[in-house]
Amino acid sequence: SFRDYGGLLLAGAFFGGGLAFWHLSLDNTNVANATLFANAGPIFIVVFGWLLFRQRVTMTFLGGMAIAIAGAACLVGGTLSLRPENLLGDAYGLATAVFFASYLMALERLRTTFSTATAMLWTSIGTAGVLLPLALATGEPMIPETAFGWSMLLALAVVSQVAGLGMVVYALAHLPVSFASIGLLLEPIAVMVMGIVILGEGLSPWQIAGAAIILSGIYVARRGGT
Repeated sequence: SFRDYGGLLLAGAFFGGGLAFWHLSLDNTNVANATLFANAGPIFIVVFGWLLFRQRVTMTFLGGMAIAIAGAACLVGGTLSLRPENLLGDAYGLATAVFFASYLMALERLRTTFSTATAMLWTSIGTAGVLLPLALATGEPMIPETAFGWSMLLALAVVSQVAGLGMVVYALAHLPVSFASIGLLLEPIAVMVMGIVILGEGLSPWQIAGAAIILSGIYVARRGGT
């Protein structure tokens, strides 16, 4: 129905809003802060689920969520900087988490009706509807001028959007959104591993401890259910 497709477009608009605020956060605070606050989505999902739908979670799940988020803080702890000049960027990071949480919660309900491919198509249109005007407003070039630029756009589209986000959308039909959002905290660990493999970066004690704590938190949350 028109309402269903409107819901898909709205979910895409939530995702577009999250991306927009994430970029604003990166421009106004450091990467560690932006990453940590943007990954606070599980907290808002639990709060919104209780306020809007009276969804309850177990104390074990809440404990696992707290452990995983603490692990994410530890992972970026070496460069985390809570300073007054970062407050605006940190606020943008929290706004990112709110929009991403809204996107995941909307998709969880829509996936009972729509396939992964249909949900991806219509939410992508909704996302473009938000981001295209914002991108045009910056006055920056919209068309890559080199083959390398086109290859980067194609890689982002295929690897990050279609494959990565597509698997998230698929998972929402099989997992509670609260647990799926905690699973997304594996993203910083994946970035860390790729930094080692692709860029030859080393590991700090903060990163090793953070990764171990995140994995422990996800395990505890899974054991606790929702």
